[in-house]
Amino acid sequence: MYLMCKYSMKLVIVFLALIFNFWAFVLPVKAANLNGDQNTVVVQKIKTGALLLQAPADVVLPEVFVSSEAQTSSTVASDFLVEDNRGNNPPVGWSATVTMTKLVSSSNGSEIPFVDPLTGNDNYRLIPQNMVAYKQASTEGVSLGAAEELQAAGNGISLPKTVMVASPGYGEGRLGCDIKIEITIPAGSHAADDYTSTMTFTVS
Repeated sequence: MYLMCKYSMKLVIVFLALIFNFWAFVLPVKAANLNGDQNTVVVQKIKTGALLLQAPADVVLPEVFVSSEAQTSSTVASDFLVEDNRGNNPPVGWSATVTMTKLVSSSNGSEIPFVDPLTGNDNYRLIPQNMVAYKQASTEGVSLGAAEELQAAGNGISLPKTVMVASPGYGEGRLGCDIKIEITIPAGSHAADDYTSTMTFTVS
């Protein structure tokens, strides 16, 4: 008898559960009152980017021979790039500069000085040229640095030389230029060897 009652009770519980689920399914749910709001706000966050630069690829000056006369060697370092993605409104502008170390022998320590000690002539000259704007950027308000001889700052490094400048209100996006490098090799004063220098770029 006890087992029959227990079994009957289970059947009743199952039956009641089925009835409850049925009515929960078929009976409509009362909708909440409308609030009358006609607007949906859509938010898109655009985060601050950075002020970046990219130095030109490594370059090799033309070969020359040891000579009793001064010689000029030149090449172009292409595609120096600055990209301003800081998102200032209006843009705050920026200034890009470069320093250069003296050309130094890879084996015997001989070097080409910034100024020839015998003649007083400058031996290093940088010429920014061929400015270009990429995509939606503009060259308006952006200027190239002057063609200038490099001056020594000490420890074998030149003083900073301006490459490009964006005035306040300009310079957003990506801009670039080439840099012509002219080296005067003093007459008969250097051993035959490979000479190496490093150009270091900054932007702020």
